[in-house]
Amino acid sequence: MAIERGVITKHPTDMSDAVFQRLSTTVKRPDILADMRTISRNTFGFLVRYVHMVRYYLWIAEQLEDLKPGARILDLGAGLCPVPLWLASRGHRLDCIDNHPIVRTLPPQPDWNIWGFFDYSQVHNDITSIRRGIEDCHGENLYDIAYSIGVLQSMPRSQWEACLYVTKQSLKPGGRLLLCVDIIPGTDFVWNYDGEVEPLSEHRTFRELETCLSVLGYLVEQSSLMRDQNDSLTDPLYIACRV
Repeated sequence: MAIERGVITKHPTDMSDAVFQRLSTTVKRPDILADMRTISRNTFGFLVRYVHMVRYYLWIAEQLEDLKPGARILDLGAGLCPVPLWLASRGHRLDCIDNHPIVRTLPPQPDWNIWGFFDYSQVHNDITSIRRGIEDCHGENLYDIAYSIGVLQSMPRSQWEACLYVTKQSLKPGGRLLLCVDIIPGTDFVWNYDGEVEPLSEHRTFRELETCLSVLGYLVEQSSLMRDQNDSLTDPLYIACRV
């Protein structure tokens, strides 16, 4: 939401009420969806209008809902996302890593979207934001959980491979990695933003991503590719791993 001359207006990035209500009837946990909307609107002024991104939020939340309070969690490429705040509200401590060149400083602005570096410590004491490349995040056995929502596909292959290697070193034994990745519809290729990142032959396929995870020592426990999603510009891929 935004205020112009004393009148409350809808943020241009906000999901419409009609789409939100339709989505609410199709998800397993409409209560979590409502929480995400409230958190996101109150913090950033919008809940992103892209349905597949919101489904990613819900999947991460459902995977971690039963996590005991006090877990240490790493968000890889956080951007502007309600998930860190939802997790912090449940008693967890988070580090959010993001090196986006745009810095978002409160209050929310009409040109905000989900991309940019946001210092979450402005709104929650249990979240630390680190402006650094994910592949440069060095730590050992620090985190119980690491997750990434729609970020890996925006990196060249060599960079996301480095990211996955460093993340494994940062997880405690038995720790979990959750990935949400966009796949080009009807193909096996990881989305490359219409060639903006690198050629498809270099960006590789989701099967090669799974192979990379296995080679690095992750145990892939779930890999679900959702085809023919009418409300998504891409084919969403959900991967859950353990170390």
